[in-house]
Amino acid sequence: MSIIQELSLQTPPKPDRDEVVHWLHLHVATALSESSEAVDVNVPLTKFDLDSVDSVMMAVDLEKRFSVPVHPELFLNADKSLVEVADLICKTPAA
Repeated sequence: MSIIQELSLQTPPKPDRDEVVHWLHLHVATALSESSEAVDVNVPLTKFDLDSVDSVMMAVDLEKRFSVPVHPELFLNADKSLVEVADLICKTPAA
């Protein structure tokens, strides 16, 4: 087996929780046209009133950035905080 084949078989590393929290924090703030200081990472996502377009864009961008598949509905119906969502994402196997 060549080195390229071996590299392609390796599992991508799990994303770093703090990096995911930071990424989510900035994306939610941007989607809401708010400063990052206005977005508390410890309140449930349902408090942010994200719409379906925001949710789909975040899911697609997050999958591109961290190679972790995420269903957009996670951002719409989540009674979880950004920190709790990051924990879930970090436990999900990479694509």
